Amino acid sequence: MKINRLFSLELERNSLRPYQIAVEVGTVFILGFIYLMAAIPKIDPGDSDAELFSSYNFVIGLTLVVMMGIFSVISATMSSKFIVDEYRGKKAILLFSYPISRKKIMETKILLVFLFTFGSMLISGAIVLAVFMITESLVPIGNDIASLGLMLTSIIYLVCYALIAAFCGIASSWIGFRKQSVIATIVASCIIMVTMCQIVAMTFFSGVAMILLLAGMGIITFLAVESMLSQARKMEI
Repeated sequence: MKINRLFSLELERNSLRPYQIAVEVGTVFILGFIYLMAAIPKIDPGDSDAELFSSYNFVIGLTLVVMMGIFSVISATMSSKFIVDEYRGKKAILLFSYPISRKKIMETKILLVFLFTFGSMLISGAIVLAVFMITESLVPIGNDIASLGLMLTSIIYLVCYALIAAFCGIASSWIGFRKQSVIATIVASCIIMVTMCQIVAMTFFSGVAMILLLAGMGIITFLAVESMLSQARKMEI
């Protein structure tokens, strides 16, 4: 069965609308957040940390970290519904009645969660960066210069952070799937998200650190996917 048909079947069972609303709300929140961060030097110029916020590099970096955390939680929430909850009790019995390979069903669920998280964060981040850069070019709040180089760098790191957010969602669903617990998925997501945000915040716009982080999360996610596929096959027997 073609992947687009499997996606359609999956979306008939689980609506994306609640997560789309969460993305829309998150985008509005992040847009307000980035302007607040940029305005700090003018709101409280006497603060010893105000100088940090006068740099667009720092403001955008911090905003992307917060965005990554938000989308990690959205991804985990979606995973708990699309993956963990679907393999429990009567829902699992119904799922196993489909004339489709159990492995293929699991692959479809994982891919759907991954693509939604990655794609929605890219769109959300692009909107926030575009609006911020345009308004700062016309009526600047901060004291820095919104250059083309900064915009390109921000886009590259937005892609990286979107990948990490998607990886975090899959990794947390792995833990929840093993425990057969939605709560375990959310708790694991919060722990992973906080850890990732702390690591990223200490290495703003560091190419080497980003490559290592992406590689590490990529390996963990690969192992998580293989484990869930293996468990799905065992459940089929």
